[in-house]
Amino acid sequence: MNPSQYLQKVRTLNILDLVEECLAELDKTGKVTELVKEQLGQGKRGDGTLMPRYSYLTLKEKQAKGRTIMSDRIALIDTGEFWQSFFTELGENFISIDAKDWKRDELVQRYGAEIFLISKPQMSELATLVRPILKRKIDQHFAR
Repeated sequence: MNPSQYLQKVRTLNILDLVEECLAELDKTGKVTELVKEQLGQGKRGDGTLMPRYSYLTLKEKQAKGRTIMSDRIALIDTGEFWQSFFTELGENFISIDAKDWKRDELVQRYGAEIFLISKPQMSELATLVRPILKRKIDQHFAR
């Protein structure tokens, strides 16, 4: 590739579009929503605040039923229906995570819309996941 061709490749490289493609690729694997589920499993909202603690009786009831408790904080994972309904919307310059489950509105009212935010540590994890895909896409762009 001569310098003129290389310069043309640089001019036509749209990093934002490539990042959106990377996110879409990750979303197909469920990795984006997994990040939010992971933080909820730890009893954390995306803004860094903690979910309320389970009551002593609730903890005992969960233990008696043999349920795995990842935290003493409310994790919103009891039945899994809520988690299974998670989806990601990718748009120009945004990532939106939401749920289709019938309990969604009630849970947002009770615990806040922050339950759907990606926390800073999870955003760093997302960046780590995007990097190799982005590198591959940039390499493909220059190889064409």
